[in-house]
Amino acid sequence: MRCAMIGIVVGVTGSMWFGGLAIAVSVDEECATTSTIETDRADRCTGDCPGKGVCDCPDTRDLWDVGEQAQNPTDITIRVKINVLDQEVVDHLNADQIILGQVSVIWDHFYDWNIDLDVSWEKFNDPDPDYSVVYNNADVSNMKSAYADNPSEQLNIYVTDIQIDEDDNGIPDYLGRATFAWDDNATGTQGGIIIDGGAFGEHKTTLTHEIGHVFALWHTHHGATLIELDFHGGGCGSDIAEEVICPCVCYEPAGAATPGRDILGDFCSDTPSTPPNHECAAPGGQEPCEPWENWGMTWYDNFLGYASDVDIPPCRDAFSNQQGRRMHCWACNALTGWMVGESLGACCLPDDSCMDTAQSCCDNAAGAFIGAQTSCTPKGTCCMGDGGCDDEGDVAEVCCLEGGGAFLGPEGYCEPGEEHACCVVDEFGRGQCVDTTEQCCQAWEGLYNPNKTCATMWPPRCPDKYK
Repeated sequence: MRCAMIGIVVGVTGSMWFGGLAIAVSVDEECATTSTIETDRADRCTGDCPGKGVCDCPDTRDLWDVGEQAQNPTDITIRVKINVLDQEVVDHLNADQIILGQVSVIWDHFYDWNIDLDVSWEKFNDPDPDYSVVYNNADVSNMKSAYADNPSEQLNIYVTDIQIDEDDNGIPDYLGRATFAWDDNATGTQGGIIIDGGAFGEHKTTLTHEIGHVFALWHTHHGATLIELDFHGGGCGSDIAEEVICPCVCYEPAGAATPGRDILGDFCSDTPSTPPNHECAAPGGQEPCEPWENWGMTWYDNFLGYASDVDIPPCRDAFSNQQGRRMHCWACNALTGWMVGESLGACCLPDDSCMDTAQSCCDNAAGAFIGAQTSCTPKGTCCMGDGGCDDEGDVAEVCCLEGGGAFLGPEGYCEPGEEHACCVVDEFGRGQCVDTTEQCCQAWEGLYNPNKTCATMWPPRCPDKYK
């Protein structure tokens, strides 16, 4: 049985406990992660709605075999550092119990998805500089600059009293904010998570929600709201009226989950579309675009929804299978520096792509790990081992060679021509016939017969050691 790895860095005592109570906190929105990301998006592998990288492609995402139904899952371990600055948490007599309660919650939530969290924490009594309360984004940036602890090697979490009120309505804007895995700041000083002390402790799920964002999960309502669609890069919002412009290439309609939804909304087809919903019940009402279907039964208790923590146990209690796979894919693609005890190198994945990642990540995705300190660069044109030629320029040299191909380099290209018989010698000195172009046959140093195919050449096979 696996055990949570918990390190107590500093111990102090104090006077008041509130972080572990099931209290209601008044804020404009629970999570500000989506409303603060960059609006640009990289091209996706498929569909019209833009994404951020290979893990937005369903075929790549689903290579990761995780969760209770996984056949052969492999765990990854992520280092986490909690920096407790909120003095109402630090000064309580049971401060360590509050922190342990929260650590136990997040460990349990990610344990089921083969993600172990190696957690340490530090409590700052009378911190200098004092960011026990943050009032604006400049405070947040300065706090991170002052207290970030080896951000390239671990996820930093900052527990503070968030009093940011950009709307000037007397209500704090949010309870938590995270940095997505693909963000340039993800593993730098300005990355990590900030969370309000009132949302931190036993029975609290806001931190689980924010860590989900770090692992590249969107809100379950991502495909159905104005601000989410605007920041999705799909150009689907109105600057004048707070409504969705229909039709929208990123809009995820109401109704049952279907495979096509893998490239819409939150990029997970097993999380039904939903409006933002703070209740622990189906939202009711209709969607804002044609065919104006009822929202119906949604996954209101998903960790990436907005249901509150007022109840004990809290409403939010699950990730979906595709969310679990997406977390692994993005962590393995962008956050390997946070992983414990891993060899890093090039992994040739079953979908013919290459990812610089950890060996356990590669094993989980049924890839071929080339070796420690290898790399997916350079990339270029490859005469593939099956006789075909790929000149899209995105085949890694190590994967080309691993698959028995011949690498033609970054400037190489596939010359047009018919495919005919080419005899090559395998690693055992046996002659093998492959139908390919003369260019690729020469790259393999093979014997090319422009008048034959493998079906009509040298029965029953090519001669051994013909050279």
